[in-house]
Amino acid sequence: MRKNIGRSVLILMFSLFFLVGCSGGEEKKAGEEEKGAIKEMTDEVAHEMVDQITAPKDKARAATEMQEKQNEALEQADEMEK
Repeated sequence: MRKNIGRSVLILMFSLFFLVGCSGGEEKKAGEEEKGAIKEMTDEVAHEMVDQITAPKDKARAATEMQEKQNEALEQADEMEK
């Protein structure tokens, strides 16, 4: 009788450890994949936002450079007239 109880407890413990070990691994993998997808989406949105912010700044810099070149050309033309 004692042998049967011991075997039953041993089988029960083995089954319990097996089930806990398997289910824990699947949850971690699923969580990692979900975090990966969320991170990818976050990175994509961040890149779009950076592009939306930098595009007007780049246009403003280009306009400033054009204005400076035009001012220099006008100054040179004024100096030649004198």
